[in-house]
Formats: sequence, structure tokens, C-alpha cells
Amino acid sequence: MSFARPGGGRIDLAASEPRAERGWTDDGAAREARGLKHRAEHEMRSVPIPPELVALCALTSSVTAPARDGRLFRTSRDGAIQESAYGAVWQTARTAAFTTPDDQQS
Repeated sequence: MSFARPGGGRIDLAASEPRAERGWTDDGAAREARGLKHRAEHEMRSVPIPPELVALCALTSSVTAPARDGRLFRTSRDGAIQESAYGAVWQTARTAAFTTPDDQQS
């Protein structure tokens, strides 16, 4: 991850780890490590990120260590964040940011 670019930064992606039902993966795990689509094996993809995300990532990396595999956002046990957690955090943020129930549901 690069934070020192004027107007934004970059995140270098090395692999994906999609979540699937355990019956659909080769080893029965809920997540399956894969290379990036349309890329050679072990090829990285560099993705530009806006200044606001650079600031959030820099703040996060200053107060917490990354996971052993390099992920910036992780659970307290060093695991991947589950999809159900995103919904709960998103709803809390919407409630704090929007003042009317109609805005919160939009």
C-alpha cells in the first residue's frame, strides 16, 4: 500500500479470497484463495485509491498492526472480516450520518 502520492495512493492486490458455501470449495473451507482474474499467476494489480481512503488507511495502520498475511482490516483473532459485520457497521454509520429515518433507509 502506498500512501505518499499527491491526490491519492495505491493498493497492490496479490490475490482474492472469495467466500463460498463450504460445499462449493475444494477443501471445505468457507474461503478459497485464488489468483486475480485475468492475471498471470502471482501477478499483482495496483489500484488507485482517493485521498480520503489513503487517510483512513494511514490512520488505521498507525493504531493497529496488519494481519499476518498483510490485510489491513482484520478481526481481533487475525481472521477475515465476515460479510455480516459489514452490514451492521454500515447501518450504524448510516444512522449516525443521516438524521431522518427516510434518509437512513435510502
